[in-house]
Amino acid sequence: MARQSAIAALLAVVVASVSAQSGYAALLTPADVEKVSGLTGVTLVARGAQPAAGGDLNFAGPDRKLLLMVNFGNAQLYRKAREQKEITVGGQTLPMPLFAHAVPDLGDEAFDAPPGKEQHVLYVRKGDKAISVTTYLGSQAQRFKPLLTQAQLRDIARVILSRW
Repeated sequence: MARQSAIAALLAVVVASVSAQSGYAALLTPADVEKVSGLTGVTLVARGAQPAAGGDLNFAGPDRKLLLMVNFGNAQLYRKAREQKEITVGGQTLPMPLFAHAVPDLGDEAFDAPPGKEQHVLYVRKGDKAISVTTYLGSQAQRFKPLLTQAQLRDIARVILSRW
């Protein structure tokens, strides 16, 4: 009986996760990610189904490794990310700016993040809605390079914005 209750509880969590994603899933599909990335076999991964799958939408490549994460929020979340200069972790404040440079002609405003040689996150605001589009970094053998380019992240953002 306890086992059936545990299975029922797990099923309820999965259904709730899929239901929450379903509204966002209409904004970006695995087929969209395949078209932009040039990959085949891209799949949607439920939040928490594997380590680091913490986005509202998470996509894995054909190797089943995470490729892309999209989070949805509001304009305030966008502004907070845009203005962030530091982060507090375990009572210690560390420098952690997110803004690298503005991205013109995308939504009402957009920027790439983080500062430095390579960016792997794109933040976009359109009206009171905002998204962050993040690509994961490759392995050490891949020199920890972003798996998708900033141009591809912008194309993904344009797909989402076209459906809002």
